[in-house]
Amino acid sequence: MGAVNPIGLVGTLNLLAKSNNVCYLNPSYGYYFEIFYLEPHGLVYRLKTLPETTLLPPPLTADVITENQNFWDQTIEQEFPRVEKESIARQPSGKNPVAWLIRRLRSRAEPNPNALLAANLYSRSLNYWGVQLQRASRLPAAANCFTNALKINPDNQVAEINWKFNQSLQAGKTPSLDPNWINSDRYGKYRDWNSLLSANGPFDDPNFCFQDGIICMANTFHDQPMPLMRQALAEFHRVRQLVPDSLVTRLKLAQLYLFNHLADPALEALHDPLAEPLRFGLSESNSVDLNVLAAAAYFQKGETAPGGELLDLEMSRHPDNESLVTSAAQAYMMHGLYTNALRVINHQLVKTPDNPQWIFGKGYANLQLHRYDQAVTAFTRVLEIATNDPTARFNRALAYLDSDRLNDARADYATLQSTYTNSFQVAFGLAEVAWRQHETNEAIRNYELYLAHAPTNSVEYQTVGERLKALQKK
Repeated sequence: MGAVNPIGLVGTLNLLAKSNNVCYLNPSYGYYFEIFYLEPHGLVYRLKTLPETTLLPPPLTADVITENQNFWDQTIEQEFPRVEKESIARQPSGKNPVAWLIRRLRSRAEPNPNALLAANLYSRSLNYWGVQLQRASRLPAAANCFTNALKINPDNQVAEINWKFNQSLQAGKTPSLDPNWINSDRYGKYRDWNSLLSANGPFDDPNFCFQDGIICMANTFHDQPMPLMRQALAEFHRVRQLVPDSLVTRLKLAQLYLFNHLADPALEALHDPLAEPLRFGLSESNSVDLNVLAAAAYFQKGETAPGGELLDLEMSRHPDNESLVTSAAQAYMMHGLYTNALRVINHQLVKTPDNPQWIFGKGYANLQLHRYDQAVTAFTRVLEIATNDPTARFNRALAYLDSDRLNDARADYATLQSTYTNSFQVAFGLAEVAWRQHETNEAIRNYELYLAHAPTNSVEYQTVGERLKALQKK
């Protein structure tokens, strides 16, 4: 039996949540929480849809805080003593012969396993509630949660870390971040990060929250990449609250917002480093990542001028940074800034005049700028270096066709069709050549070939259909 498709599960759950109350029975994480966040109600957690404008769970309301505090105050008072009592290992009394025999047969006494299970569940949920209170700036109440989570399960190492961080916050100490501080040695008895969180609940220490964000971004499901981007975003958002001067956190936030097509929040995350570079340890030598991300955000908003200025600035500072130059050229191409792209490409071709990728880029940019002769020259040079490059040949055919060099266009398209017999793009090119040269039968043959293989939902498909009908009537 194959693995269950998580996308299908999330879709089904999302559909159910539109008309039903959907609840989770424990604090958790995973692919459900790319769509939902948890609203706690004691030991039950209502699944609510994340707002698309922020992708972050909204702050707890006063009513939710009061409801949960009342629940936990009552539970700690009434249930915890009984669970703690049953969790303690007790030797049978020696007055009873049967008990004496049991004591002799057992190497050590064992606690009630159901009580231990209840203690672990209570501890995990209470640690979760403590994290929510701490993020709502209710530090003494959060400390009480962590203390009781440890009291009922002293092995809850996450609650212990959260309690220590809480004490640091209450003492007025400024949190710091060392992204390299967390490693597998800090997982304790747990085999991995998932096991640690599943058993103990979430962290609220900036170093551990940062690590959680990194792990969410690298998440896999059945050995396939399945990043938990929105949960990573929530963790980095919390790190930013605690350590606002962390540049790496701001960059991670911007990356995640851009991934979710939220350019304005990305720019907001980058605003302080852009406005106050010294505060973040930035200079001309190490601002590439910041300005490239900011440029990407501007491009995503359709504001190409400030985006282009930032890329030009960084390339002027780092002209030999191949990764930067390549990324800039791609960004310019993607957003229609072909003149900018040509400036970068020509600069690179001075250094590597026979690089086919840069020559192809020069041809493509000139093609988009309707400079057909320059485009043909560039694509011809690519074909001299890489004789069988079909993409270069196809684009040269386009340049020939658009400049009305029809025989040259036909020759390139015919060469391509001998290999790509069912290519509707090639068929369209040959049909256009034949139509312009008034070769009706050849135009009909290739238009029919186009219609047999092209997607049917395009304007071009409809135009070809109408033109074919007109030709067939002649």
